[in-house]
Amino acid sequence: MKYSQNGWVTSHAQTQQSSDPTQKPVATIGVARKTVAAGFPSPALDYKEDRIDLTKAFVPRPLTTFLFQCEGDSMINAFIPQRAWLLVDRSLTPENGDIIVGILNGHMIVKFLKKNDYKCWLIPANSKYPDIEITPEIDFRVWGVVTNVITSKEVLKSCMR
Repeated sequence: MKYSQNGWVTSHAQTQQSSDPTQKPVATIGVARKTVAAGFPSPALDYKEDRIDLTKAFVPRPLTTFLFQCEGDSMINAFIPQRAWLLVDRSLTPENGDIIVGILNGHMIVKFLKKNDYKCWLIPANSKYPDIEITPEIDFRVWGVVTNVITSKEVLKSCMR
């Protein structure tokens, strides 16, 4: 990743080959060691580039992590727009406040999990949708916990006001 004179950042993906012929190549990308200002821009332009393995960084448990694409807008205010990709880990125990993928009456859904010692709710991140209280009559189970959200620039552009 290099900073060009006109202020644009260019990057490229690189594939690392393993000495083990049964192991698939791992894609790595450049990562800067500085944060990016979302408020007032920083005048500091120096940064150190390194390589990062996306699997190691975002998928610590690959055997229990799955990728889903989100449909609908019920989680838009949780920064999950339609067509965003969700990394979901089935090995995690869901906690109060986690975003989960669940199976509700045979349909897969993504919502916040709200629970206490007595009740459980599925909470959307869009006021157009109601909260869902989980009662004994409802067939519901948590499928996995959302660990990361991935989206493209095209999807992000569609979210712009």
